[in-house]
Amino acid sequence: MDQVEVENFVLKMVAEFPSRKDQLIFLINNYDMMLSVLMFPVVIVTSLMEKGQLDRLKNNEARITQLIRGFSSTWKQSVEALSQDVMRSFTNFKNSTGIIQGALTQLIQYYHGFHKVLSQPTFRSLAVRSELINLHHLMVEVKKHKPNF
Repeated sequence: MDQVEVENFVLKMVAEFPSRKDQLIFLINNYDMMLSVLMFPVVIVTSLMEKGQLDRLKNNEARITQLIRGFSSTWKQSVEALSQDVMRSFTNFKNSTGIIQGALTQLIQYYHGFHKVLSQPTFRSLAVRSELINLHHLMVEVKKHKPNF
């Protein structure tokens, strides 16, 4: 299943709940679970990096290329969609801004970690590294979605 299929499945499932509150709780719990699953590879990579064993991941060039290109082509639209969805879903402005800020902060942290891994000698020769979004550029663009009081 790719990301779009998973998202569509979750949205179909959320429609089964009669109240908006139950729908939102379902979405929050499921997105939290998905983030936990996505973080598992990051923990493994970080552990291998700390042990100096990143060479074990050298054969994953196709997956790394797919990750970089997928992120590069969808991140702006995804951040915009996240921002709009949260603002629509949470009527309390303070709550919605806190959720958006938390999500965007995690995005920056994860992407920074991804950059750090790809800067290691094992991955420096990957041609797809030139397609990485500059971290500073990402931070500037993300700040545009920071709600102001």
